[in-house]
Amino acid sequence: MLPFRLFIIVCVTILVFPNSVFESQSDQEIEGSLTFASDRDGDLEIFVLNIDTNKTDQLTENSTADFSPDWSPDGTQIAYVSDGSGKNELYVMNNDGGKVTQITDSGIDVFCPSWSPDGTQIAFSGVTNNKSSIYFISPDGRNLQRITDPKTDASCPSWSPDGTQIVFTAVIDNNSEIYVLSLNSSENEVLQLTNNPSLDNEAKWSPDGNRILFYSIRDSSEDIFIYDIDSGSIVNVNDNEFIDYSPNWDSSGQFIVYTSIQNDNQDIYIQDLTSGEIIRVTDSPAYDGDADWWVDMNPDS
Repeated sequence: MLPFRLFIIVCVTILVFPNSVFESQSDQEIEGSLTFASDRDGDLEIFVLNIDTNKTDQLTENSTADFSPDWSPDGTQIAYVSDGSGKNELYVMNNDGGKVTQITDSGIDVFCPSWSPDGTQIAFSGVTNNKSSIYFISPDGRNLQRITDPKTDASCPSWSPDGTQIVFTAVIDNNSEIYVLSLNSSENEVLQLTNNPSLDNEAKWSPDGNRILFYSIRDSSEDIFIYDIDSGSIVNVNDNEFIDYSPNWDSSGQFIVYTSIQNDNQDIYIQDLTSGEIIRVTDSPAYDGDADWWVDMNPDS
């Protein structure tokens, strides 16, 4: 399938949030950029918060829903989902909102895109006949392939740092658990990580490959948890009375970003896993969430 261009007018709006990450007193500097979805202009659009400048650019502005942004490994592009064609399709744009390209046009409802560490593939959840599978596709729209069994309801993929495994959610017997798929084995071996009667979802592999961050409803809370791969232990990292979900890592593995519902408002927060410090990043009456964090690991190159 050859990709085609979707020509839109991209409006860039500069915003400053009163409660910003620059109020952090953490020993380690917080840096990089957050891309996230927000409906502050009336429908879901994609935004980028530059932590270094404390400013936010609105990258999309249209009458459709744009959501689930995910940085390319080099930070030059953002994959996201939009329903502009009448179905959720995968798009890629430059990090300034330019050069928007529709990647999928297959009749599959797309969710949760995730770039491979080498930037050559994008994994995503694709729904057909009310069942979700995980697919791979090249950023140019070629080489679409399903990698999970169509009988398994699999979603929300996230790559291991070395690109050899995928962590994902699967619903089996009406129970949502976290699994790992090995891409190197001839039979795509699958290992179950969690075993919880309630929901486990939105798993994200840590930068060092040793931990998996995920959202769960357990212990009478809706919080963010970390699964330690070596020990199998599970720790609640922000045990509180709020609903905390949609977690992601920074590049160091010391910080996480997530969405929290507090006082009937959904905003983005950053937490230092070492100190426990929590910083509110956005302060909007609208929904802000679904954040992905990118840091330039080669600033002098």
